[in-house]
Amino acid sequence: MLFLVQLCPEVGWSAGVHWDGEGNDGSWQNPLNWVGDLLPADGDDVILDNSVVLFPYEVMFGSGDLTVALRSLTIRPSGGVVISCVVPVTNIAVPALRCRGAVYGLALFPGAIFSNASGADAGMTIEVDDSIRINNGARYVHMTPRSHADNIRSLSRDAGTELGEFEFRIPVASSTISVSGQVFGKLILSTGPLGIVNYTGTGTNGMTIRSDLQIGAGVNLSLNLEPVMVVGRDLVQSGGTMNIGTTARKLRVEIGRHLKQFAGALISESGTAKPEIMMNGTGPQEVSIAGQIENEISFAVNCTGEILLTHRLDLPHHLALLNGIIRTDTNIIRLGPTCTLSCSDSTITFIDGKLRKDGLIGEDFMFPVGKERTMRWVGLRNAAGNFLVEYVRSNPRDLESNLPAVIDHISALEYWNISALTPTSLANVELSFHDVNSGGVTDLQQLRVARLQPGSWQDGGNIAVTGSAGSEGSVTGHMIDSWDQDEATIFTLASTVATQNPLPVRWLSFSAIRVQEKILVAWSAEEENSSHYEIERSFDGHSFEVIAKINATGGKAGYSWTDAQERLTGTNYNGQLYYQVILVQHSGLRIPTHVERVTPVFLNNPSGSEKSAVLAHITKGSAKFVSDVALQGITEINLFTLNGELVHRTSVNNPGKNFVITGIASQLKMQPVLIRIRSRNVNLSFISMIMD
Repeated sequence: MLFLVQLCPEVGWSAGVHWDGEGNDGSWQNPLNWVGDLLPADGDDVILDNSVVLFPYEVMFGSGDLTVALRSLTIRPSGGVVISCVVPVTNIAVPALRCRGAVYGLALFPGAIFSNASGADAGMTIEVDDSIRINNGARYVHMTPRSHADNIRSLSRDAGTELGEFEFRIPVASSTISVSGQVFGKLILSTGPLGIVNYTGTGTNGMTIRSDLQIGAGVNLSLNLEPVMVVGRDLVQSGGTMNIGTTARKLRVEIGRHLKQFAGALISESGTAKPEIMMNGTGPQEVSIAGQIENEISFAVNCTGEILLTHRLDLPHHLALLNGIIRTDTNIIRLGPTCTLSCSDSTITFIDGKLRKDGLIGEDFMFPVGKERTMRWVGLRNAAGNFLVEYVRSNPRDLESNLPAVIDHISALEYWNISALTPTSLANVELSFHDVNSGGVTDLQQLRVARLQPGSWQDGGNIAVTGSAGSEGSVTGHMIDSWDQDEATIFTLASTVATQNPLPVRWLSFSAIRVQEKILVAWSAEEENSSHYEIERSFDGHSFEVIAKINATGGKAGYSWTDAQERLTGTNYNGQLYYQVILVQHSGLRIPTHVERVTPVFLNNPSGSEKSAVLAHITKGSAKFVSDVALQGITEINLFTLNGELVHRTSVNNPGKNFVITGIASQLKMQPVLIRIRSRNVNLSFISMIMD
């Protein structure tokens, strides 16, 4: 083998014994492989780097009963190169490596791999007096049945090591691994040459994984551990079985970011402790369970951000919503026949999307569903069968306007979709209200459950109420024993008299959009007995403050208001803002819009674009643009309503300073639109009015 060497290195050289590979065999025991042609001795600092050999290489310890004694061993690749150091199975020394140096006896830098495949019959084959530092991007692979507990206890916990990988790849059918009280950076569990392995971990001191736990295909992990296993970032299970409770010891697995399980994998328990998986991150989290969770395992949510389901989630035992929102999108949460649910009283803890419950037998069940950071639960009383529930924050009058004589008006704000999935389903529907999110409830006796039937709304009755007017509570309707099996049945709140329960307050539109360095807040509503509007802003989506008041004009009206940049000076503004508008009636009733988060979609003049000004005159289906800068390349022009709806899109090649586009919908006349222009040299957004 021909080795490329750098005879007079100018950079990267550090004191110690260096590898030059001139022996061309990769053997640690060959003196020709070392600078100066001398083997490293006890007390030396050995550095495996690319100061001499510029490409990837592997260093193999000698066979037989040969111990390498050093002060320290550092593996420091550079330029994306991988350098490996291996204790082979033919080495039977105890220890195979002894490092007596202070601080980091063994230090692995990005691109370094140290593999211990010792073939010793017993004992500790790697001895490091102080710490083993596995930096982010480096890996230590334990490939022997021999002792490893002290090596794990020696792992550095300094910053920059949280993604350093410790991998078990033990070449036996079963092995006990040291986990109790241990702290890993990134932990990887892999199979050996047999293709399948059973790892067991026990103890009463829990364990901490500072970043990711990766369980490979063919790996079965059984834990007899308590009280907590912390996974700082992702838990990824590619296959096999993860048994998180084999005895009476109760384990809580806390996951700080994502949970991903591949098809065919299983999370289970076989003991009596009923363990728990808890999502407790501080930012967005994802849950994808393509395999299965079985037996008596609780799934808990206790996070400050949102959890997004990227696969259907089937739960067999218990769902605990302590804090946070689960957003299901097109997926659902399915609770099995024996699965229970508990939910905190927090209005920002709920399921944003669809929740299914199977196997109800004459019992009550509460579905904590919601939307736009507000829980709006629905209950099924005396229920039998399987049900799928979703809350919709939209105007049910748009679905049907016909009302029975007993109903004066229905809500204009919200409704619930309830699907009965078994032909013999029964239930009393209980709808919740929470002022001001329900448009105002003033008289519980006049409140009704309304059910949408073909061609008309139906009075669903009022057989029981809870709570108090002006606050929160619920209304329960008559028993329903006949359900549409083809599609969801829609329910909403209703009132029997016009003077009570002012549910018909109707928001027509609401938006908050960044335009250049300002935020345009625009809304419209059908007003009844309205006094004024209060514009509220938040930096976290939870705590809002009033920043402006505008008097109501009455009837159907539209409004806009601009939050200028100077109003943000001195705040903790970090690029995310939240807005809502409150309609305040003369009675004092306060009715909010949904919360709108401003994102940098419409940023004006981002880095790399020219400063420019463009004027637009839009009339009779066309728009004429005049720019002070010639627009270059393929130029895309998008028109949006102030609600963010795209209404026109076109592109022009090298339009220059003056150009015209056509085909703008005529029904858009006499209303403002947001125009976004993107070319090779200009990227900006502005508001213009479409004229007759």
